[in-house]
Amino acid sequence: MVAHSVVQSTAPIGIVGPGGIGKTTLALKVLHDPRVKQYFGKQRLFLTCEGESSVDDVLAQLANKLEVQRSQDGVLWPAVIEDLRSRQRVLLVLDNFESIWSSTSDELREAAEVLLAQLAVLDELTLLVTTRGNLLPESFTWANVDTAELDTLSSTAARLTFFDLSYLEPHVLELETEANALTELLREIDFVPLAITLLARLEDLPSRLLREWSEHYTAVLEADHHDGTRRELSVEVSIKISLAHLPAESDYIRPRQLLSVLGQLPAGLFTGVSTKLCSTIPNLDLAAQNLLHHSLAYSGGHGELRMLSPVRHYVSACLPMSGATLSVMDNIYLDIANTHPPDDRSDIDGPTYDIELPNLMSILSSTLDRRDDREMVQAIHSLDSYCYSRNYSSLTLIRKLLLHVNHPLDKATCLRSIGLQCKKVGQLDLGITSLERAADIYEEYKNKPGEAISRELLARLLEAHGQQKDADQQMARSQLLKEESSFFSDDEMLPGEDVVQAEQRLRNSREARLRAGDGIAVSGFSEGILKIVKKRGDVVAYTRELELVVTLGEQTRPVSTWLAQTKARLAQQYVENGDSEAAEELLVAAFSLHSQHDDRMGVASITYGLAALRASQLRFNEGAELGEAAAKLFREFGDVRFAKQCDQQASMLRILVAMRRR
Repeated sequence: MVAHSVVQSTAPIGIVGPGGIGKTTLALKVLHDPRVKQYFGKQRLFLTCEGESSVDDVLAQLANKLEVQRSQDGVLWPAVIEDLRSRQRVLLVLDNFESIWSSTSDELREAAEVLLAQLAVLDELTLLVTTRGNLLPESFTWANVDTAELDTLSSTAARLTFFDLSYLEPHVLELETEANALTELLREIDFVPLAITLLARLEDLPSRLLREWSEHYTAVLEADHHDGTRRELSVEVSIKISLAHLPAESDYIRPRQLLSVLGQLPAGLFTGVSTKLCSTIPNLDLAAQNLLHHSLAYSGGHGELRMLSPVRHYVSACLPMSGATLSVMDNIYLDIANTHPPDDRSDIDGPTYDIELPNLMSILSSTLDRRDDREMVQAIHSLDSYCYSRNYSSLTLIRKLLLHVNHPLDKATCLRSIGLQCKKVGQLDLGITSLERAADIYEEYKNKPGEAISRELLARLLEAHGQQKDADQQMARSQLLKEESSFFSDDEMLPGEDVVQAEQRLRNSREARLRAGDGIAVSGFSEGILKIVKKRGDVVAYTRELELVVTLGEQTRPVSTWLAQTKARLAQQYVENGDSEAAEELLVAAFSLHSQHDDRMGVASITYGLAALRASQLRFNEGAELGEAAAKLFREFGDVRFAKQCDQQASMLRILVAMRRR
């Protein structure tokens, strides 16, 4: 019936009900129904609002699905509307809309209704909305207002579902005692599919499950049947009982440790990250099988291990990660944030960076409550830069970072990022205030490039706000600052500037940032200097500059993967200069830094470098072993080309070993 309505209706269609009764499942079935597929073709869009904190987040997600770019003035909504109007027969599913519509914020709730209203008037757009609860927004007409609410299963359907999912033999469940207990148990959980699934997978008799139910939460049985609380708590108690049936934590298997990790990952645990966790969580695959077996997790569309939202929220609150696991997860996601991909391609065996974004936001936000060191600040800024380039919102995370950083220039950077985000989402007042504060801080600390950028952005927001006179003043001030500070961008030289002048300017800037204790800026200016020195073709000068950069890195960013990479570059220079002993020392130090961050790709690269070094030292057997180890690591990441290269190197060294023995 819903699929038929989707094809025929011109008004929005709603699906409402409590959590765990299959609203998302029904929406997906509609999306893939043959009649719907034939009518809408490829113009079927599915957006999950779960985890989104604003209408702007949903809008950015929709724009990304449509591949819509922002207009020249930075506004997104008109471009989205124009794109939808240009299409024919579009089906848009907004799943879990309660995330923004059922907010305690009246402003956010109103914005969510405005979004629906503007979408509903588009003639060629069919809108399907799912939301928890029993109400839909009343500001416009729904096609199925009388049939929108999904009911739980009937007693007969609930019993059949339990029979289908249970591992017990049917004749056991049909015994009078167990049949009566099952009837009572199903009634107490209000026939909610999620609760039925969780209980059925426990491999226990209904009579025992009923006793455990009463012992865990007698108060649940007395809750008001119609206020929604009972259904939610029913699922919660099902989770508790499922947890009680998991194997005990041991050195062999730790399913609860894996649960605590999943509780912090809204998008689920993907292959790339789970590989890095194997050394921390014993027999991770077996722990995952236990969670799947008890319906505490499920396999997602990209092979990831995921939790249903109510389970994840419960686990997040009740099973926090231990200190050791926290440290490992912090390092994994800090590394991901600092090494975002330059394009849309994904690893063969891993997820795209975009899919990991909800996890990055979650982990970095929680990590920020425990540490706010330079590495953490850099990771969040890197993530923010990527999100800005892809029209994703990181405004909440940057505003949280602003509360944690202490150095004024760090605060200025945060404020400038907030201004950029606000410009994109149209929050002009907040953006203007943030950029004014950023410009004032940069001015106080005589950071003319930072002040120039901030005032230029401020001018654009003021212009969009209708304050043209103030905008002109800020733009003029920005241009003057650029001229005064010899503004530098990437590896471009200024007009009339030669290579020597550019190098000296960068050295002066690096020295100033070194005195200010800004390690990230020091590394950035160092990279610019290295580019110029390398272009000159002076190998000796380039090696000396690398030595200086390593020294500065040890002073400012001693535990960073950037320092590890720089040491590896210097090691290569030493190898070319014939100093294998110094090269080996640097590679071992780089290996240690990558290992501290659990950066397996970095470890693989250094292992390959050590294999080549051993070969040059005629230590063929050691070189072959290292080459094979590197090949194994590269293969884990799906880098077949490097894996084959390492294998070939190892095979050649094995041949040399054999020849030497003869």
